[in-house]
Amino acid sequence: MDRFSQMSIFVAVVDSGSFAKAAQQLLMSPSGVTRAIAALEQRLGILLLSRNTRRVQLTDAGRRFAQDCKRILLELDDASEASRGVQDELSGPLLVSAPVLFGEQVLTPIVSEFLAQHPKVQLRLLLSDQLVNLADEGIHVALRIAPAQSGYELSETVGFVRRVVCASPTYVAEHGAPETPQQLLTHKLIDAQTVGPWAFVEGHSMFQLPITPWLRVNANQAALAAAEAGAGITRLMSYQVAPALAAGRLQLLLTDYQTATIPVQLVCPAGRRPTPKTLRFVEFCARQLRGHPALLTE
Repeated sequence: MDRFSQMSIFVAVVDSGSFAKAAQQLLMSPSGVTRAIAALEQRLGILLLSRNTRRVQLTDAGRRFAQDCKRILLELDDASEASRGVQDELSGPLLVSAPVLFGEQVLTPIVSEFLAQHPKVQLRLLLSDQLVNLADEGIHVALRIAPAQSGYELSETVGFVRRVVCASPTYVAEHGAPETPQQLLTHKLIDAQTVGPWAFVEGHSMFQLPITPWLRVNANQAALAAAEAGAGITRLMSYQVAPALAAGRLQLLLTDYQTATIPVQLVCPAGRRPTPKTLRFVEFCARQLRGHPALLTE
C-alpha cells in the first residue's frame, strides 16, 4: 500500500474517531485499517494514535501529522482536478463551512441545487458558530459574516446583514414596545450569547447597553424559538429572523438605533489556489445569494 493510501486511511480514522467507522466508510475490513495504520506508524517511526480507550486518541505527533495529511491530500486532489481542467464534469470532495442558522436556512437549499447539477461532487457542509481555521480544517470555501478582511485567496461579497432587536406581536401587545434602548431594561430580554453585546447607535455615537437578561442561551435557534413563543425581546442577526418576520411571528423594534450592516462573504483560504470546482461553486452560490430575501443589499 502506498503512503498516500495510508495517509487517507489515517485521516478517515481521525475524522471518524474509530477504526470500525473508518473501515465502514472506506469499504475495508477493520483489520485492514489497523494494519495500514500500523504500517504508517512503522514507516514514520512514531506513534500516531493512542488505543488505550474505546475511542482512539491522537498523540501530539499524530495531531501535527493529521493536519499535514489533510493539507497534502487536499493539495493532491486540487492538483488532479486542475490537471483535468474546467471542461470535465465536476467531481470529488468539496468542504464548505458556514454559521449554523445561515447554513440551515439559506445555504442548504443552494447546496442541494448545486449537487443536483453536479452529482459527482462529494460536498461536506460544516456548520458552526465558532470561527473555523480554514487551513487547519482543509476547508475549500467558507461563508463569513464579519467586517471585510484581507488575506484570503478569494473573497466575494454577496450581501449584508445586521443585528436587530425583535419580539413577537403577542409580547408587544402585552408589554408594549420600547421606544429607546434604555427602555429595554424594563423588559424581559433573551440574550443570544454568540450575537455579542447589545450595541446601539444614537446620533453619531455607538454605545453598549448593560443588560441583565431574563434568559441567556448559547444557541441562536433557542433565542429565536423563545422570542417567537412570546417569552421576551431578543437580539439576533437579520437573516436569522427573516422567515419569522415575513410570516408575522416576530416584529422589529428600535430600528432607528440599529448598528451598521455587516458584509456576508464567500472566501477561500490564503495560500491555496481555488480549483475549477471551487470557483464554480463560489460563482453558483454568489448568484443565488445576491438578492436573496434573507440578505440586505447594503
